Amino acid sequence: MVLPEPEEFARRRKKLGITQKQFASIMQLSQSLISKFETNRASMKYDDVKNIDQELSCREYKGKLASDIMTNEVLWLSVNDTLKKAVDKMKENGFSQLPILKNGKVVGSITETKALDLIQKNGLNVYNQKLAEIMEETLPFVSIHEKLDSLRARLRTAPAVLVMNKGKLTGIISRADVL
Repeated sequence: MVLPEPEEFARRRKKLGITQKQFASIMQLSQSLISKFETNRASMKYDDVKNIDQELSCREYKGKLASDIMTNEVLWLSVNDTLKKAVDKMKENGFSQLPILKNGKVVGSITETKALDLIQKNGLNVYNQKLAEIMEETLPFVSIHEKLDSLRARLRTAPAVLVMNKGKLTGIISRADVL
């Protein structure tokens, strides 16, 4: 796990309106150590730095809604696209799953796991298959008002959720977005 630079921790703490003294108390560390760490004049144990990062993340996301953390530009595929196009699009953009639409409505999804399984079972000939023939169920839908805790629970069983507003696809949230 790559952790941010010490100066980044200071920026995040200040943005949350927490003083060094308050944060030291929360983390059960000395204010002096927090101050020195944030200005890169002292190092800390990896576990302490990881705990600081987790504490800041929890506080940053507290009270957040789906609309606050979703990716607004949703890449999608058509039922008439091929598996090859899906694989290429996932690789190009670093995504593990994509929704599939028909006439502007979400009708399914494709995941890298499904693509790997199909290729392993059928060889590269499956690349030319239309997504309509091989797509999976849709990713779960959530409202733009869904709370982070609820999102985390849904993402235990799905690789991503689709954020909807008035029946329209407006965003996507993957597991990585809520870590």
